[in-house]
Amino acid sequence: MNTLLKYIIEELKNIQNGKIWIGSSYTSKLNSIDNSLVFKRPIKDMHSIAEIISHLTLWRNEALLKSKLVLVVKQTIVKKTG
Repeated sequence: MNTLLKYIIEELKNIQNGKIWIGSSYTSKLNSIDNSLVFKRPIKDMHSIAEIISHLTLWRNEALLKSKLVLVVKQTIVKKTG
């Protein structure tokens, strides 16, 4: 796998689980939230914590999938032209 893609994947894992250079990880922040607040909307029409995390997770998975797809296409082009 491409070195840059490996680096990006590792950075995303670090943001979620720890080992980040500043602030707190998603996991540590989520562990500090009272379970009764996760699905509540603090203001009408504002997203709940669960909805925001769901969106972030989906975005992360899509970004990784697209990055891997770009890498495969790039490798295929190199093989065909090389």
